[in-house]
Amino acid sequence: MAIVFARAPVPGEVKTRLIGPLSAVQAATVYRGCLDLALTALQGLAGVRNVAAVTPDDGDFDGVIPGDVRIIPQGAGDLGRRLARAADWAFSRGFDRVVMVGSDCPMLEASDIRLALDALEQHDVVIGPAVDGGYYLIGLSKPAPAVFSGIDWSTERVAPQTVSAAARAGLSVEMLRVLRDLDDVADLRATVAEPDAGLRRDDPWLRFRTGLAALLREIDGP
Repeated sequence: MAIVFARAPVPGEVKTRLIGPLSAVQAATVYRGCLDLALTALQGLAGVRNVAAVTPDDGDFDGVIPGDVRIIPQGAGDLGRRLARAADWAFSRGFDRVVMVGSDCPMLEASDIRLALDALEQHDVVIGPAVDGGYYLIGLSKPAPAVFSGIDWSTERVAPQTVSAAARAGLSVEMLRVLRDLDDVADLRATVAEPDAGLRRDDPWLRFRTGLAALLREIDGP
């Protein structure tokens, strides 16, 4: 199973660290683009059950989450509690591997999720580390509440602390490639600078990056 964690793309409620250089509407547009790419990655996986864990629980996701993606609420609590809850939900329904991804990492590809699922055949935990010290993906082959406990969420210590927590619990860990979340304008600029060799003109990632470049030109001025 693959679960994407999604927020309702409401201006002023998402990508708030971008607001200032960007308007609330522009920041929400950036988030919606990231979410669309995450959903595209999920739907590029054959034979994998796709789920969106959403917040707020009663948010309007009509036209945001495709109809073939099941929606479940994230529920209350910090990110650790919400991740643990979603993993428990998947395991309680008989799935033996669950990969959970964020909706802030536009370079996430279906192949990253597939690598995580494959790695879970031999490892207990898979982590996709982010440039900022967090992670854009975590996968489990069995319930592992220890990896969500005692973590300093929203800090650069999230991924290292998660690896340490897994080691203390006797869990084997596989690391994936490092990718960048989009949290601030510096991340937007770094993303626009990414190479595009070999991409088709209609590639969703390339279209997203082109949109970011236009947005940066708009806020930078002449």
